Amino acid sequence: MISVVDFKSELDQLKAEIPEINHLILVTSDTHAVNKLNGKKGICFVAVIPSFDGSGRLGRVVDDASTYFFIVEKEPGGITEEKELELMRRTQQVIEQIKNKLIGKAEDGCSLFYRLTPEAIHIDPEYKTFGGYSGWSMSLVF
Repeated sequence: MISVVDFKSELDQLKAEIPEINHLILVTSDTHAVNKLNGKKGICFVAVIPSFDGSGRLGRVVDDASTYFFIVEKEPGGITEEKELELMRRTQQVIEQIKNKLIGKAEDGCSLFYRLTPEAIHIDPEYKTFGGYSGWSMSLVF
């Protein structure tokens, strides 16, 4: 099982490599995210602490970790279609950077994500999640 401290450290490094991210928030649930976001402005990187499933066989058990990342920004009241599209564009660029960096780290084999494969990544748009934040989510298994 991956240490939550090591997971947070890996995400801190990702945040440092992507200057567009204003906040990194580690959570366990939707309610936890709402409480920790609490009106934060700018692009927020919300990461769900991984869950684990065992695979393999006796004597060769492997922990498969899965998590969700959200790249979201608070929508201001009275947002126009143009502003909404711009918010989605900004957050899409950031989620794409994260995806590419994670794939690069997996290829290098020297990160927590060394078992990540491209087919284990799924990205969806998000609208007004966590009490009014929009952007993108990424699920991944590694």
